[in-house]
Amino acid sequence: MDTCSQEPNRPLGRFEKGQSGNPGGRPPRRLSDGRSLTELAREKTEDALAALMAVLEDKRSPAAARVTAATALLDRGWGRPAQTILSIEKLLPAGQHSDVDASVRIAAILDAARARSNAVLAPTPENKT
Repeated sequence: MDTCSQEPNRPLGRFEKGQSGNPGGRPPRRLSDGRSLTELAREKTEDALAALMAVLEDKRSPAAARVTAATALLDRGWGRPAQTILSIEKLLPAGQHSDVDASVRIAAILDAARARSNAVLAPTPENKT
């Protein structure tokens, strides 16, 4: 016989819809000295930035390492660049969302992406050669 109490019409081990079994979430992991990994990483920020700067400024560093260091510094200083997400609903005229087959939708997305790419790559009067 089952020794666990169970509410009627509720399977054993299940939670009610919308109710978490762990409402507080997973507790942060702690190092042996009681600090969290986040705290340790933040304490080492100056050292990490100095290491990135050393790689970036060392002309003997491989180009890939210098680019990676530069990217990391720019991302931290200015934030990562925004990414545009295209939506079918914005590309197609109203009312065509359910009637248009997948190949037409894909073609519309590709056309929009090509137009954006061409606009970005098109030479301007300042940078024409």
